Amino acid sequence: MIYFLENKIAPKSLGFTDDIYGIQFGSKLEDRNIKRVMVTLDPSLDAIAEAVKQKISLIISYRGLIHTPTKNFDDILVKKFYLLSKSRIILYVLHSAFDASQNGMTEILANQLFLKIENLFELKDISGKEIPLGRICTPEKLSNDTKPFLLEDLINRIKKVLNLKYMRYIGKLNHEINKICIMGIVTKDLLFKAIERGCDCYLTKEISYIDALLARDFRIKMIFIPHYKSEVFGMQELNKILSIEFPRDNFFFFDSNDPFSYVI
Repeated sequence: MIYFLENKIAPKSLGFTDDIYGIQFGSKLEDRNIKRVMVTLDPSLDAIAEAVKQKISLIISYRGLIHTPTKNFDDILVKKFYLLSKSRIILYVLHSAFDASQNGMTEILANQLFLKIENLFELKDISGKEIPLGRICTPEKLSNDTKPFLLEDLINRIKKVLNLKYMRYIGKLNHEINKICIMGIVTKDLLFKAIERGCDCYLTKEISYIDALLARDFRIKMIFIPHYKSEVFGMQELNKILSIEFPRDNFFFFDSNDPFSYVI
């Protein structure tokens, strides 16, 4: 299973040099008979408690327990350590390697939104390595539809597919879209690079106010998709893939749910 993850789903070479990848907590996989596996977006306390209840041996998570160096362990983190250790649960983290993979998060999102992937979109990490974190796409239209594909059409498609009631966007709803960049983050350099490669729309999970102003000034449409909504499909799809690939093992998807609440 781990060979499949590391070679077919999320090769380590595709992730950031300084990113968390692989086993973040627990003993060596070679020492365990893995039969019950949880797939989840993040190792929340609820997810770990459910893993204990379900007698899970391995948690495959998009995010890790700790993302940056920490000097102090809070009570919640200590409790997570305790539950994982007591039940001998291994935590395996995919993160940016799964974003960049051919079978990973970004391509799953593009496919869900009926966007045809044309090219990779790279950025450099701290070591100078090119990471294919994004994708450049064109919108797939319904058969016999000759009308221009508008920003409003893409927003409505995203809202329907991801079950969103509200969308944050930059641009005019009646403006045509021909080429779309899907990239989890935005920087000034990435925005310029997308424009240079002919993109007139940018889909992202994170954007600062300054970058939003820059996008408006350069007349590139931009759509903000919340982290949870854009990522949960990826992990659900991974759970399906693993269930088919390893039919003798028991896979269990745990939905940690969106940490944000919304008022209508």
